Amino acid sequence: ITIVLLVFGLIFILITLILHGSTMSYDLYQYVYGLDCKLDTLKSQEEKDNYKMNITQEINRHYIIRHDWATGLEIIALILSSFTLLTQIIYIFSIHRNQIG
Repeated sequence: ITIVLLVFGLIFILITLILHGSTMSYDLYQYVYGLDCKLDTLKSQEEKDNYKMNITQEINRHYIIRHDWATGLEIIALILSSFTLLTQIIYIFSIHRNQIG
């Protein structure tokens, strides 16, 4: 059962890494487009909203961001990995005790 959980954990981790990649929306907004600095220079709220909408549309055209799937898979992978680690530790201690006694 621990090997199956370990395989599931590794699969979920790999899927999470593939989905997340380097296309986090906050990173794109800040490092690529400098959204906060540009928004400070705009005067009206309408200009700020239009600029942010244009950047969001451009990001959606060039990048595929899937935070919903990636976040869920990351949580599942962490739970399965930690459960697998705990079962491996219990298994090792139970075998070690049986070999001593």
